[in-house]
Formats: sequence, C-alpha cells, structure tokens
Amino acid sequence: VQPHLSFAVSDVEYLITFAVMLIVGLVAGQLVARERHSAARARQREAHTRLLYEMARELGSALLPEQVADISARALRAALDADIHLWLPDANDTLSLDAPASWEDAAIARWCHDHGEAAGQGTHTLPSAPCLYLPLQATMRTRGVMAIHAADPTRLSDPDNRRLCEAAATLAAQTLERLHYIDVAQHTLVAMESERLRHSLLAALSHDLRTPLTALSGNAETLRNALARAQRPEAEQAGLLVEDSRRLARLVTNLLEMARLQAGAVTLRQDWLPVEELVGSALAALGPALDAHPLTLELAADCPLVYGDPLLLERVLVNLLDNAGKYSPPGAGISLSAAREGDYTALRVRDHGPGLPAGDAARLFEPFSRGERESAITGVGLGLAICRAIADAHQARLEAANAADGGACFTLWLPWRDAPAAPFDGENSEHA
Repeated sequence: VQPHLSFAVSDVEYLITFAVMLIVGLVAGQLVARERHSAARARQREAHTRLLYEMARELGSALLPEQVADISARALRAALDADIHLWLPDANDTLSLDAPASWEDAAIARWCHDHGEAAGQGTHTLPSAPCLYLPLQATMRTRGVMAIHAADPTRLSDPDNRRLCEAAATLAAQTLERLHYIDVAQHTLVAMESERLRHSLLAALSHDLRTPLTALSGNAETLRNALARAQRPEAEQAGLLVEDSRRLARLVTNLLEMARLQAGAVTLRQDWLPVEELVGSALAALGPALDAHPLTLELAADCPLVYGDPLLLERVLVNLLDNAGKYSPPGAGISLSAAREGDYTALRVRDHGPGLPAGDAARLFEPFSRGERESAITGVGLGLAICRAIADAHQARLEAANAADGGACFTLWLPWRDAPAAPFDGENSEHA
C-alpha cells in the first residue's frame, strides 16, 4: 500500500483489511499451535503406551521383587529421566524401611503405605517433597510404595506423566501380587506333598508295627504273670515291660488313627451310648496307667445318652485321661465329669498338673505339637490332634483351658439330641 514501508494510510479500507487479515492470521496460528500441541500429546501418549506395553511384557517374566524394581526403574528412566525406589512390606505387612537416599523420605513412604494414597510432588499431601510417592495398590492389599524422583520435578505435575507413573505403579503392584501368590502356591504344594508322604509313612509303619507290638504286649504280660506266680524278683521289671509295651501300642494306634482320620477313611458307626459305659470302657482300655492318680468320677444322674461312634468316643476319653496322667505329678488327682449343659452334653477331664503353656491353646490340637518341645514326658503330640479330629467328625467341640485353682481342663461338647423312646412291650407289662 502506498507509501511503501510506512504506516501512513490514506484510505480507511486499508485499515479494515489489515484488521481482518491480522485476526485471520492470529486465529489460524492459534489453531495450528493447538493442533501441533495435540499431535505432540498424541505422540507422547503413544510413546507411553508402547513403554507400558514393553514394561508389562517384561514384568510377565519377572520372578523376583528385585526384577520388578529394575524393570520399573528402566521404564521410568527412559520416559521421564527419573529414578525410583521400591519399599516392600515384610511378612507382618509392615513396610521395611531401609536406609533411604537423600531424595527419599521413609516417613512419607510409611504414610503412603498405611493410607493407600499418593503423596509428595504433584499431590495435595506434602507437595513440597522432592519426589512422588505412589502406593502399590493391588487387588487384595497394598504391596508396597514406589518413590519416583525426576531430574525436572515439574514433569511429575504433568497429567500425562502422572498417569504414566500411576500405570507403572499398578503394573508393579499386580506383578508383586502375582509373585506372592506363586510363592504361596509353591509352599502349599510342598506342604500338601509333605503331608501326603507323612500320612503314607504313618499308615505303613502303623500297620507293620501293630502285629508285633500286640504279640510283644501279650508275651510281656504272660512273662509277668509267670514271674509273679513264681514270686521271682524280676516280676517288677516285667511289669514295667508290660506298661511300656502298652504305651507303645497306644502310640502306634494313635498314629494309625491320625492317618485314617486325615485321609477321610473313617466311617462313623453311631449309636446311643450311656455315659457310664463309655467311661467304663475307656478306663478298662487304660488299665493301670492311672494307678498313680486318684480318679474322681462325677457323672450326673440325669446325664442323657450321647449319640456317637463308641470306639472313637472311647479313644477321645482314653487320650484325654492318658494326657492328664502324663502331665500330673504322682498322687495328683484327676476328675472326669459328665452333665448336660444347655444344648450340649459336656464331658470334662481335669488334672492338677502345671496347666497349659502360655499362648494359643488351639495350637495344642495340631498334629505333632506339644506344650514343651523338649520334655521328659513320652509322646509325639498326636493324642489331642486325634481328639479334635474325632470331635469335628461328630460335629462337636473340644476346648482346653487352665482351671482357676491350677491344672488343665479339657471339655468335649457333644450336641444334645432327643433319645429315641424305648419300645413298650404290652404283653410283658401285663405279666409283670
């Protein structure tokens, strides 16, 4: 427009043309800048997606938590020029806080783990912190904390970068949870195989030892009687041999019963039983094992009949009484009571020994578990486990507690049922 290279305009139309062209140029420039920004964002998201895909593929073959940390660190270092550190919880779900680097804060990591929320750079919780703390939140629980330290802290405030960090933390958490369940499955498989092998060995040994032990016990008793009739001094040693053979026979019987119960090979042959007969058969099976302990029987006159397998319930009383005799000092009394209490028939065996050890009393009912690992008292810790298994088979409860005035008390709670009515014989009634 004349004159050239000056702002002197002779016609107002030129000003209008200039304004329109300027507006068009500004709008076009803004649209192009916006499209360029959107294209850059799309390329960045594509790069993040590719990075997460590569990270997920590598994490799929990870077998150790250290590999998870290394793969996550390489991925975020390539994308954000950032360093990371993983804090993982121990067996008690407590965050293991090792010596942190200069940019790490163990207190913030513990808070992040306990609350399951992000903290640090770019968040509303302690935004002045030099790095970002993300909880490794998996399906079941928090698997740890990921601390991310970028060379440029402002990059952690970018929404796309923040989403990348959260996605990486989620992948790491899922991988750690997968590793945890793999470890649990391996331990469970080893435990199952060990338990199956142990049951097979117990069953085989019990069957092979039962016959010679029965013969040994019978021969020892015959020898004792013969020596006693001849009034020989060796009769006392023969009596000890009889007691030891009976004790060993009970131990083998317990091993066999435990193997059968845990294998599910026991069929209950239930019937109505008077408590007096059940107690009498148990005492007869024990023989002289309780001779050193005064036995007190407290059987309620109105005690109802119990419904169960006679042999198995007898085994429960035998094991409980034998256990009471072992852990009571010579001369200490043992009491056996039976009475109906509410909807149950309660059978109690109480001794006056040292009582149950401090801790969880339920642990005593586990196989091969004893109150004291090193003890002069014979046994392998199967008697109470067998009692619990038999009680469970009868839908009953077996509890253990310390008595108020000393000693241990074991209570078998058998569900109470209405006993069938005795058949009425009218002809015999008339003759009577």
